[in-house]
Amino acid sequence: MAEVAPSPDQDFYLVTHQPLAIADLVDAVNSPALGGTAVFVGTVRSPNLGKDVAYLDYEGYETMIESEMRLLAHEARAAAPAPESGAQEVGPIRIVIAHRLGRLEPGEAAVVVAVAARHRAQALRLCAELVDASKARLPIWKLEVGVDGSSEYAGGTAVAAQTLT
Repeated sequence: MAEVAPSPDQDFYLVTHQPLAIADLVDAVNSPALGGTAVFVGTVRSPNLGKDVAYLDYEGYETMIESEMRLLAHEARAAAPAPESGAQEVGPIRIVIAHRLGRLEPGEAAVVVAVAARHRAQALRLCAELVDASKARLPIWKLEVGVDGSSEYAGGTAVAAQTLT
């Protein structure tokens, strides 16, 4: 895996063609000051919509992807509500967003989102929001290839879809 380097706000963003080292990515958000860590790992599944999948080929604009990851983390942090424990401030939050590009077979991790916050509820909420926002906004698309040799572009963002037309 490429080295996980922190941004100035202690968040981590990774776009790579190498397998995602999930434990390293989770370790990147860990801090003694943060009591809750939420992690989402998205893997290639088969079958999908009744079709056996041989592999997915993820494509995207790497510099645009990382830039959008940074923006998503910034927006999530800015919109984060205070924890439900009665604290008035949000407190520290650490975020990892990582996406693998290239050919991935069923069972391989394509995306990891990890969020550490002072409290569990805040980490879980932000992680879910970042997963949804990543799917909607990262300029990534995927070619799904079936074991029967059929292929079609599936999912992807509006930004990615515009580049295909």
